[in-house]
Amino acid sequence: MFLLTAVGSPILFADIVDGNFEAGWPGYLSGDFASGYTPVTPGGGDHSLYPEGAFTVTTDPHLVHNLWSSFGDHTTGTGQMMIVNGDTQNGVVVWAGHNSAPLAPGEYTFSAWVASLYPTNPANLTFSVDDLRLGNFTASATPGLWQQFSQTFTITSANPTFGIVNLNTQANGNDFAIDDIHLEQVPEAGFYSALALNLGGLLLFVRRRRKA
Repeated sequence: MFLLTAVGSPILFADIVDGNFEAGWPGYLSGDFASGYTPVTPGGGDHSLYPEGAFTVTTDPHLVHNLWSSFGDHTTGTGQMMIVNGDTQNGVVVWAGHNSAPLAPGEYTFSAWVASLYPTNPANLTFSVDDLRLGNFTASATPGLWQQFSQTFTITSANPTFGIVNLNTQANGNDFAIDDIHLEQVPEAGFYSALALNLGGLLLFVRRRRKA
């Protein structure tokens, strides 16, 4: 019997709780994530997200603002996403979330997808984990174009808080959607070489069995 073994850790998925927002509005109400923005219940019509510094979770930006483009979420095109009218106050947390289980020490990649809702003054977002600033990302001026922010970092606590802040305080435009916020552990050195070695051994074992 041939037994696969591996050196180093495999890729682990320490998913952000409801990072794809598929729990919908109940996900926010149950504490899956937090926000310093004003929550607006979805279903209030295409003027409901007119106030600056407000957000909701729904399937299409045009449902909550008549001037915003109509497009689907990044995940499936028909699912949920966080929809945001950028705040005019500096430093307000757009989204704050956490991982689904304690994290082991090591390197992780944090990522999120962002799309503008309106072409004027795209959002300039900064991403962080606890007190560590991971980097900035400016959304595209093309509404509905999903683009990814991604950054690798070394974990320092088992249960960190991840955050997104919008540095743009322009009232005109500055509207965006967020989806598929994700955390992935980076495999230790030697994992892929060990995997290739194991697969090679398995193929050799199969060939010998066929010849027998």
